[in-house]
Amino acid sequence: MQQSSHHLIHDIRRLINYFLYEYDSMRLVAPSFDPQYSAWLQERSQNLGAYSQLAGLLGPTVALCALICLLRIAFFRYLMPRMQPDIKDRRAATARAVSSLKAHRRVAAPPAQGTGKHPAQGLESIKREAEAEAEAEAKIVAVDSTLRLGEGLWTLAGASVLLLWSWWCVMTRNGGCPAFPSLDTFHCLAAWPLIPIPGPVRGYYCCEAAWYLHLLMKQPLRVGLQDPGLMVAHHIASLILIVLSYCFSLHRPGVLLLALLNASTPWLHLSKTARVTGYRQIAMPAFAAFIAVFFISRVVLFPLIFMPLGLLQPLHQIPRVLELFPLTYMLFNGLLGLLVVMQWVWFDAVLRSVSVMKW
Repeated sequence: MQQSSHHLIHDIRRLINYFLYEYDSMRLVAPSFDPQYSAWLQERSQNLGAYSQLAGLLGPTVALCALICLLRIAFFRYLMPRMQPDIKDRRAATARAVSSLKAHRRVAAPPAQGTGKHPAQGLESIKREAEAEAEAEAKIVAVDSTLRLGEGLWTLAGASVLLLWSWWCVMTRNGGCPAFPSLDTFHCLAAWPLIPIPGPVRGYYCCEAAWYLHLLMKQPLRVGLQDPGLMVAHHIASLILIVLSYCFSLHRPGVLLLALLNASTPWLHLSKTARVTGYRQIAMPAFAAFIAVFFISRVVLFPLIFMPLGLLQPLHQIPRVLELFPLTYMLFNGLLGLLVVMQWVWFDAVLRSVSVMKW
């Protein structure tokens, strides 16, 4: 019995080791009967570590996610409480002023008849109740503001690092995808699937995957603000797209897509952070910059670059793509089209929010 259990554990370890270090995920989509694809898979197997070896993504991603989660816990539980008094004083003063006004209005009214209390005692009781209510409201507002400040600072730092890293990869390590200044995307799929992943790009992919994974982990850890369901779905979808583009040697378009989507994020969180802390002179220009960058990167450049890349480039650079991968081709372009529509809808929502936003 013990020997069979030992063999079972050994077989499981060998299977895991095979999938992590020896299995080429391109086999999931490459036709086994096609001699050209078989030759490509054979060439990739000679140095799988340079392509889409799963261990090269999963291992560093899990380790980085654990590190980011530990840093997040330390930031929110040990650093943010030291910053809380400033936010608390600013918000508490506002809450006390509002509640004090309510108290004065209530004090001005005569006490109800038949209460059995002396008028002076009734007034004093109302004052104490109003002050207690003001303190309770101030504490709630202060804690909420501290969480929002912490989430804003944390996300601003992470988004800024990913923004700089993604554009550095686009400019120096993405194989000319796209060409500047023409924005030609020919090199994004050139030589596919024999496109090795440069070390810095692999590191960037691991960091992006770890960042989205840690955003999912903060929900059960309950550290920082909790994301709504739609945002959680966005994190899951982003993580899946990162893994799939890595596995199928589509990291060049993947890096470019992430760089475009990252461009506006730091400006949004800078605006949110400044708004929470009351720095209107920073919040408004940052939000204006967010709108401008969002329009350029997501509304204009995203469809301008990725619609030709998804619709036309595969027809010329992936052999028999419509014959061998018709569903994948349609699904890929359908998702791109959906993303384009989503950017336009979000931009419309951003513009409509400007008219009702209270600074």
